[in-house]
Amino acid sequence: MTNKPDDDKPQTAEERQPAPRDQIIEAQHRAVIGGQEISYTITTGTLVLKEESEKTGDKAGESEGEKPKASVFFVAYTRNDVEDKALRPITVSFNGAAHDPGQHAAVLARAQEAMQFLRRFGAKHLVVFSPRRGPGPEAFATMCRFYNRLGEAALEMGFRAGLHNHLGQMVQDPAEIDRSMDLTDPRLFYFSPDTAHVHLAGGDVPAILNKYKDRLMLADYKDAKRAGLSASFINSIYDLGDGEIDFPACHRVLKSIAFKGWLCVDLDIARNGPRASYERCGAYVVRALEPIYA
Repeated sequence: MTNKPDDDKPQTAEERQPAPRDQIIEAQHRAVIGGQEISYTITTGTLVLKEESEKTGDKAGESEGEKPKASVFFVAYTRNDVEDKALRPITVSFNGAAHDPGQHAAVLARAQEAMQFLRRFGAKHLVVFSPRRGPGPEAFATMCRFYNRLGEAALEMGFRAGLHNHLGQMVQDPAEIDRSMDLTDPRLFYFSPDTAHVHLAGGDVPAILNKYKDRLMLADYKDAKRAGLSASFINSIYDLGDGEIDFPACHRVLKSIAFKGWLCVDLDIARNGPRASYERCGAYVVRALEPIYA
């Protein structure tokens, strides 16, 4: 009696299911509101969220590529006759196995799909998260070479792609930010920092913004405190002005280059609810930051 190889094992019901795909549908509509006829577009569908998967057993740690983790339904209503759609998506958080050459074609195709989607809303930026921590120096270099390729593809589509640092990922601390910037082409790939994650990883936020100000694409403005930092960093994030980051110094760096791009006030946690946090952050911006640009 001989044993069948693993490839001959019967597939499970889950394995026989077709892989989920993004599905987006647009429809044109008209409505009469207050006696005025308004034409608008409904964009609806599902977006598949993916996560890197690793093998187990004897091959533990090896990449299996990206596998679907969830499917998110959305509906967007866009008025057709508004030229300045100020309230619109400006980017998405994009991730993929950039350190794995075997996944590059698939990751690049997904990035292009994401930019095609964003283009519908007039967005021109792709914020790129690095893979989760673990792979070594050669994988880091491979990742950066891929980011040049991704950045070139973004420029061809009228976009800019920029690196977003984050705890628990391959680009986490100041040394890794430096290395990623050194190994990527400033003409192709930009910087989209998260101030809280720079600070929690030991970085001087204004100094890092100043160091890479010529590559700054956009930034997440959020405050943080280092005391009590754990693997779950959420409780170390604070509303603007409640933490340790010197945002006026950050804003002075931005003013020095006449920065006119996007700043995202990002809430990982809202202790008294989203509205209260955004109102407090907004008041801080008006009180402490707007005068710097006046």
